[in-house]
Amino acid sequence: MYWPGTGILWEMNTLPESSYFRRAGILYRLGAPEDDAEMRALLREASMESEITASLEREPSCFERSETPGRFIPIVARSETPPHDLIAMCTCHFMPVYAEGKAVNACYLGGLRLSGKYRGRAGVLKGGFESIPILLPEARRSPVIFTSVARDNLRARRILEAGLNGMPEYRLLGDMETFAVSVRRGKNYGLLERARPSDVGEIVAFHNEIAASGALSPVLDEEWLNRTGADGEALFRRFLIHRENGRIAACLAVWDQRRYKQIVIKKYGQPLASLRPFWNIWARCARRQPLPSAGRRLEQVFLAFLAFAPSVADREVFFIREALLTAQALNADSALFGVLPSSPSRERLKCALKPYIYGTRIESVELRGGSPLPLLGVVHPEVALL
Repeated sequence: MYWPGTGILWEMNTLPESSYFRRAGILYRLGAPEDDAEMRALLREASMESEITASLEREPSCFERSETPGRFIPIVARSETPPHDLIAMCTCHFMPVYAEGKAVNACYLGGLRLSGKYRGRAGVLKGGFESIPILLPEARRSPVIFTSVARDNLRARRILEAGLNGMPEYRLLGDMETFAVSVRRGKNYGLLERARPSDVGEIVAFHNEIAASGALSPVLDEEWLNRTGADGEALFRRFLIHRENGRIAACLAVWDQRRYKQIVIKKYGQPLASLRPFWNIWARCARRQPLPSAGRRLEQVFLAFLAFAPSVADREVFFIREALLTAQALNADSALFGVLPSSPSRERLKCALKPYIYGTRIESVELRGGSPLPLLGVVHPEVALL
């Protein structure tokens, strides 16, 4: 078996057992740069069939995560027989989040993809889940392991949520919605200013104070905000802040991830495929999100790390609309941010922004041998990190 990073062939009995896992002719191991081309091809191939079929891709490399907080580790599954085809992949993203008001190192399981002829094969999935705590003991020790599943992805939900023998237990933690809003709805109210180096510490303290009341909300730190992003600028430059009486009362980041993560349209179902040109004409007039042609990516950015003090919560719409102008300056068509279905501002945001809404289920994944931390309170992860 060819082993990543060595350029040589290894006999399996010469490798430490903790570096691989074997099940039914499939070998599971940590991904390496040598796997990158096939991993990207698998992401391009895999897509969720719906009215708008799209794929989540990672170009130019699955290993480009310089802007992502925490640790990102892929796991790949290959056939043990030549030519050792890539069968499946997933990613484990260890990141700090709040649980029970305290910062913990959670594990987010994402990027689960199976190649065409293996889709629907529960055995491949069972082997993959068994391999995670062996290849990544950190996952076994993690107090929170969670994932997100598109509400409309019924094929995946039927397998993952069925409680099959040998599969981890998936438990619904809460529902989230992603609002996709046209940047044409942006408007300048003079409320926001771009963050400066001297604001970093205050942004971290303010955001974390608001985020600590939710479960799975991200924990910010100064080291990450001062990190240089893919565009050569410090990440804190993505943040927009609002001050009242000299103190930060609102913050959010306009985060463009298109350099390393893309949503690519594969095809449209009927009648949408035929109506798309007419939709786009109407969308320009109605300030709605246009639909690109098949094969093109969605030109979108994230509005991330939203935090609003209670004193300005009723102005959330105005902060978001002003941030859309920054997204527009990045040549984006739309901006995405997460909203809780139970949020008191949901209907106000929906009415004012006319978004396209994607439903998502946030679920815990209870691996065998794990000791999950029970989560209380409203579950509100950051969609830009999922």
